[in-house]
Amino acid sequence: MDRQIKKTLWTHDFIALSIGSVPSAIADVAMSFLMSVIVYYETQSTFLSGIFLGAGLIPNIIIPIVAGPFVDAHHKKNFIVILDFLMASLFLLGSFLFGKIGFNYGLFMLFDIICGCMGGVYQVAYEAYFPSLIPTGFEQKGYSVSSMIYPTVSVFFTPIAALLYSKMGLPFIMFAISICLFISSLIESMIKERGPKKDVNLKENPLTTFLLELKVAREYLKKETGLNRWYINVAVGGGMWKLREIMAVAWFTINPALGLILYSYLNIAEFAGRSVGGFFNYNVKFKNSHKTAATLFVYVFYEICDSILLFVSFPIMLAMRAACGFLGINSAVLRASAVQNYIPDEDRGKINSLLGVRNSIFIMVVTSIGGALGDLIGIRETVIIACAIGMLSIFVNVFLKRKEISEIFMKMPDDISNTKFVI
Repeated sequence: MDRQIKKTLWTHDFIALSIGSVPSAIADVAMSFLMSVIVYYETQSTFLSGIFLGAGLIPNIIIPIVAGPFVDAHHKKNFIVILDFLMASLFLLGSFLFGKIGFNYGLFMLFDIICGCMGGVYQVAYEAYFPSLIPTGFEQKGYSVSSMIYPTVSVFFTPIAALLYSKMGLPFIMFAISICLFISSLIESMIKERGPKKDVNLKENPLTTFLLELKVAREYLKKETGLNRWYINVAVGGGMWKLREIMAVAWFTINPALGLILYSYLNIAEFAGRSVGGFFNYNVKFKNSHKTAATLFVYVFYEICDSILLFVSFPIMLAMRAACGFLGINSAVLRASAVQNYIPDEDRGKINSLLGVRNSIFIMVVTSIGGALGDLIGIRETVIIACAIGMLSIFVNVFLKRKEISEIFMKMPDDISNTKFVI
């Protein structure tokens, strides 16, 4: 359906999608918290936690490859409504199943992988569906509204999810998630726009196409050594950060003075820092010549803070996480804007796909091996090793390649004429 120019963003369909996104976001916040803490809480093993996290990333690699053409060939609303309903049914079944048999590591991993597969298809469909519900001329406002829903929900419901899990247990929180998803599916079914569909040759092997695109992207990155090394550091840093999160969950779980509720406050502090950092980045511009130094500073600051996080008091933990959130969002925005501006339009999708697959594979390997290390030598010791590896990667992949990375930043438009604050 062609979109008509309207005088307001708040059409029937956009209101329905926005309202439906709230219970869906509540469910997602609860799911994310549940999946991040439950395995260690139940098994007391960082190795099993790492294996679980790595297995959960498998759908991130596979599903976008096979789901894209199929989703493109059908109306997107059908996927959104049906997948929310199926996910709700799955969590309802899980509530009764785990309520009866208790926690089972193998079954819960299978449950997580199935959720990941459904979530992967849902994400592909939602990203293609959402633009068709925004009236022409209101794109920026529409995405602004959408981007505020999950963070706002996260602030209020992360501690609630922690409290419910601690007091009521796994079956209850899974039941609550299923109710949220049922409500979301019901509201989304009221949307009138069904979403675009394309004529797609479903007989064409998507894996073959995907592998050919990855080959093109790999050849491009061979020539762009600065960009390649920069994103090797992103992969290493992401893997080490995930490993440190596993260790942080373990540390908070085994210390009676801390616990899962305080761990949820740690996440809120980081989100608050990111929110303030996003506002700062919107109003303050960095000169291109200063961006490499700023990025390096943030990377090093992150590693130092994480290396001492589990050795300091909880108030200092909160302050450090907030500071890391503030700086981290600025670094991420600087990198993403520079890289997407630098990469040619025709190669952007291919290169982003390759970088995404590479990052996921690296995180899977790191969390599995690092999780075992946590059981063998201790939680805080593993964090220190992870931070040391992260610092070494920064030196080798960013500091030694700072000239090439600076060239990427210098390709950015440096118009600061309409900016009050410049760094």
